[in-house]
Amino acid sequence: MLYHKKMISFIIIAVFLFGSLARAAGFEGKIVNRDISIPAYAFPSLGEIENTDSDAYRSAVQELFKKSPDELKQMAQANGGGDDIQESISTIYIKGSKFRIDSEEEGEKQSIIYDLNTKSMNIIQWDSRVVITSSLDELKQGLNEMIPEIPEMENPDVSEEKSQFFMKAAGKTRKINGYSCDLYTGINDEGNYTNLWITSENQVLFDAFRNMITVMQESFEKGKMLGEEEKFFIEKKAVDILNMTASSFDIDIQEMKDIQAQSLSDDLFKIPAGFQKINAAEMMQQQMEMYKNQH
Repeated sequence: MLYHKKMISFIIIAVFLFGSLARAAGFEGKIVNRDISIPAYAFPSLGEIENTDSDAYRSAVQELFKKSPDELKQMAQANGGGDDIQESISTIYIKGSKFRIDSEEEGEKQSIIYDLNTKSMNIIQWDSRVVITSSLDELKQGLNEMIPEIPEMENPDVSEEKSQFFMKAAGKTRKINGYSCDLYTGINDEGNYTNLWITSENQVLFDAFRNMITVMQESFEKGKMLGEEEKFFIEKKAVDILNMTASSFDIDIQEMKDIQAQSLSDDLFKIPAGFQKINAAEMMQQQMEMYKNQH
C-alpha cells in the first residue's frame, strides 16, 4: 500500500474522530468510543424499499434506530450479516492541551498524540516500533502538494457547495451511558439519514470540541473545517453520545461508551524510547516520488 493512503487514514482520524469525540479543554481523563458498521442487506425491512431517499425508507430506518446498537448487531447476525459487521474500540486520553487516541489500524496497534499548544502530532506504530512525527502546518503543506498530483485525492472545495445537513428536535429524551440525551433526526453532511442523541450535561467536555475545531481551522484554511454539523453542536453546546447513520450500504454507529474523569500520567503523552522517528513530510515526499515513477 502506498503511504499516501495511510496518511489519508491518519488525517481522517485526526479530523473526524477528534471532531466528534475529543471535546474537553479542562477535562482530564479518558473516553472509550465504539464504532460499528453493519451491512444494510442484513435488514430485510430496508431491502424491500428501492428508493433510499423516500419517506418509506426513512420510516423503516427510524424503526431500526429505536433499537440499541447491540440489538441491531443481533438482528444482523440472525439475518446472515455477521461476517460483514465491523466493530472497533478507540480510547481517547485527554490532559490539558494534550490528546492521545489508541486504536488499531489495519491490524497494527497505534497511538496518535496531539499537542494543541505546539500543534504537533506523533503517530506511534507499536508493532513496528516507529513514530511518525509532524505538525499540522506540515500536514497542510503536504496535502496541498499531494492533491494536485494524485487523482484519487482530488477533493472539491465543499465549503462552496450547499450543505445537505439538517436536524430537527424529535421531542424525545432518554439516558444513554449515564447522560440524559435529546434526540435530533435529519440529514448529515454526507446526505445520509441520521439520528443524533446529544447531551449538554458535560460542558467541560463540550469546551474541548470548540477548542479542537478552532485549532484545526487555524492550522488549515479558515472556514473549510467547520461544516454545518460542527456548527450545530456549537450552537447546541452539546456532544453526541450516540450517532446512528444509515446509507444504502450500511448502518454506521458511533457511541461514547464510557467517559471517566481521572488523573493521567504525563508519560502517557510522551514518545516511547527506542522507537525510530520518521518525519511525515519527508515520507510524503518520498512516496510522491514513488507515485510519479510508477505513473
